Amino acid sequence: MIPNTGQKIVLLLIGLGAVLTLSPPSLQTWQYRDEAFYAVRMPSQISPILPKSEADLDRDGSLECLQLTDRQVSILRAPCDESTLETPIAWQSPKEWQVIQAYLADFNRDSIPEVSLLVWRDFQPWFIDRYIPHPGRIDSFHDEQNQSCHVILIGWRRGAYGELWAGSAMADPLRAFLPADVDGNGREELIALESRYTDPPGKPALALTAWEWNGFGFTLLARVNGSFRSMQPMIDPQGRVWIITQR
Repeated sequence: MIPNTGQKIVLLLIGLGAVLTLSPPSLQTWQYRDEAFYAVRMPSQISPILPKSEADLDRDGSLECLQLTDRQVSILRAPCDESTLETPIAWQSPKEWQVIQAYLADFNRDSIPEVSLLVWRDFQPWFIDRYIPHPGRIDSFHDEQNQSCHVILIGWRRGAYGELWAGSAMADPLRAFLPADVDGNGREELIALESRYTDPPGKPALALTAWEWNGFGFTLLARVNGSFRSMQPMIDPQGRVWIITQR
């Protein structure tokens, strides 16, 4: 546990999109090692890892800008500091998607940045369910509004933007996710807060998890159960990454 020093900490809460001043007892610091998360004391010197908003997604030597507005993501054909209302849109998420979060990352480890999205959309069963004798293994993976949670990777391939990978409806929906190199191997892992489809709005997530790309999708590295309202990646002067959560 973090000692109560009476000090205040300003934390950018991933998933809430706001800066909030919190007392240390409401925070917990996590370190990933030996395929598990461990609760540790907060280092004396750490800084927030802020998400990137621009990258050369199409490899043409110019930066594109990533914008998330009203649950819709746009890739603009200009750096963010040069973008205007007239800046051409290179790609935009479908209006029927509810995009909760968007990051520039390289989860699929091809050395090319892509746009990683946390999306809610209408539930669809597996296509193969039409042909197998015992279908319906993911039929419960949606909420009361028939909305399911997905992680989707968007990138530039063969001269156009499109889905590089789209996961099926998740068994445990995510409240938030972020890219972070928690194991120090130089590659980003997907860190997430998991909940349940039956959870009411405002209920804390039930687990902090870490996932890595396996070539076809994501493999679970670690899970710790608890109560999590938000999370923030931090970095110390030695380059080690820590995850701070709010209970």
